[in-house]
Amino acid sequence: MESSSLELASVAWRILVVFVLLYAGLYGLRRWMGGLTAGAAQRGRLRVVESLPVGPQRHLLVVEIEGRQFLIGSTPQTVTFLTELRGARPGTGEDASR
Repeated sequence: MESSSLELASVAWRILVVFVLLYAGLYGLRRWMGGLTAGAAQRGRLRVVESLPVGPQRHLLVVEIEGRQFLIGSTPQTVTFLTELRGARPGTGEDASR
């Protein structure tokens, strides 16, 4: 009888470990996917036109507000305004007046 209760405890422990690993995996996947789909859910006047990762947790962002575009630097600790983009078409590197 003692060996069957030890076997049951061993199976219960393994099931618990599987559930903990599943929970951790789903939590990580939700955080990762949340970062990828954050741009699709935006509404209102502010829109992220482009995002370029330049290092771990560091991004350059082209943000559009009321038709004006701005280049923003982002790190986990700060967000920095870099410049206003005038006359550039996103993604081409060309001047729109050509």
